[in-house]
Amino acid sequence: MQENEQNRPSDELQAFMLVNNIKTVAELVALDDEVLVEMPGFGWHLLKEILLLRKI
Repeated sequence: MQENEQNRPSDELQAFMLVNNIKTVAELVALDDEVLVEMPGFGWHLLKEILLLRKI
C-alpha cells in the first residue's frame, strides 16, 4: 500500500495534469522536459516530483 501512495501524484501535480489535459501518470512521465516547462502552471518543484515518478 505504501508503494501505491508513492506512485500517486501530489494534489498540485494532479491539478497541473488536469489543466494541461494529461490523463495518466504514464502520459506525464513520457513528456520531454522541454515540453513540460512551456506548459501553464509548471514549476520546478513539479519537475522534481516528475523525475521521481520516472524512476519508478
